[in-house]
Amino acid sequence: MTALEQETKKTYVQFKTAIIESDFKQLELAEMLHTSQAQISRAIHGSDDRRSRELREGLVKILHMN
Repeated sequence: MTALEQETKKTYVQFKTAIIESDFKQLELAEMLHTSQAQISRAIHGSDDRRSRELREGLVKILHMN
């Protein structure tokens, strides 16, 4: 596994852990961020497009992941 793959997996685990601990469902987060559940999934899986980066920033705020 490359360093990038390891970092992507680490980020995914951090987001999934925060989502589980917050008792939010991905669908609820998607509604809060005015997007689809699929977009949330792509964002937490490390997609590097502009929208995914924006969604991750929103998730960090909602989930208090500072």
